[in-house]
Amino acid sequence: MIFLYSLIIAGLSLHLISFLAIFIRGRRLPELQEFPKISIWVAARNEEDSIIPCLESLAQLDYPQDQIQILIGNDGSDDRTEELVREFILGKPNFQLISINERLGKAEKKANVLAQLAHASTGDYYLVCDADIRVKPSWAKEMVRHFSHGIGVVSATTLIDDLSLFAKMQRFDWLYFMGLIKSAAGLGIPCTAVGNNMAVSKAAYWATGGYENIEFSITEDFKLFRAILDQGYGFRHLCNAKSTSVSAAAPDLKTLLQQRKRWLEGGRDLPPYWKVIIGLYGSLNLSLLILVFFHPWLALFLVFCRVMLQFLFIQRLFYKIKEAPLTFLLIPYMFYSAFISATTALGFLLPRGKEWKGRKYS
Repeated sequence: MIFLYSLIIAGLSLHLISFLAIFIRGRRLPELQEFPKISIWVAARNEEDSIIPCLESLAQLDYPQDQIQILIGNDGSDDRTEELVREFILGKPNFQLISINERLGKAEKKANVLAQLAHASTGDYYLVCDADIRVKPSWAKEMVRHFSHGIGVVSATTLIDDLSLFAKMQRFDWLYFMGLIKSAAGLGIPCTAVGNNMAVSKAAYWATGGYENIEFSITEDFKLFRAILDQGYGFRHLCNAKSTSVSAAAPDLKTLLQQRKRWLEGGRDLPPYWKVIIGLYGSLNLSLLILVFFHPWLALFLVFCRVMLQFLFIQRLFYKIKEAPLTFLLIPYMFYSAFISATTALGFLLPRGKEWKGRKYS
């Protein structure tokens, strides 16, 4: 019972610390007065349903057009991705389509695409988004604005499109995950960068030797983030309206679980203290369930405390990015979260390979 109570207290304490940390304000930075050249990377593989909205959003950036280079890497697509991109970029000199036909060094899969886009880049900063992302016009300015005082990598919040009930549940879940990264960053604790909404300085990227010199991982964003920090650079994670991007939701449960299994596999490389933190977070629900059999009223009270902390945390995040919180869906989300956490853990333990974008990972 002492061990059980210790797990519950530690888990609730982490929820409370995360909630309080989200209120930490970073240093106020001035608006950009000069606009350095930027290169934007988009890795695309079988993205015919989402690539055009992504490119349209990039074409509407309020950054000086002569200072933007947009590189799209076609990673062996066997649908209409290449055709659609070629049609879109016709007459747009700052867009360039690059076919990925070879491998550089240790880089594989998406990391290999980004490695080759890096060699074609002319910017002082490299901004990265996925092919199913839609950025805001203010995105580039906001990301570049936070490179100061030795910062090597900046990542920002991604919000899931809310076109269906399943997508709305993912919207809550993804924002909650983003909030935990933001809370850790506010406390000065590095976690990861988010590969569909991040930026690195040219100097920091090449200090690592580039993706071709970084050990391959299916979470290539985390590997690059850690490599940049190992070179002595700082980091920032943003949670504001100007830098928030919108991503397409996973279309079904199978795809969502494949995505989460990929993340957990990449999490093997996290420092030991992060594994302890994740373990305490993950054990809280199970600990409260066990407590029900011994002290049901205490367990219900503690469940209420946990739900309220998570509720207030998510409300605060929606406020920070200036989005409607859809409060009436927060209770259904609690059940969804418990179900997805359990199925994710089960799926990770099953001895099946990882699959993403039609490719299998051993």
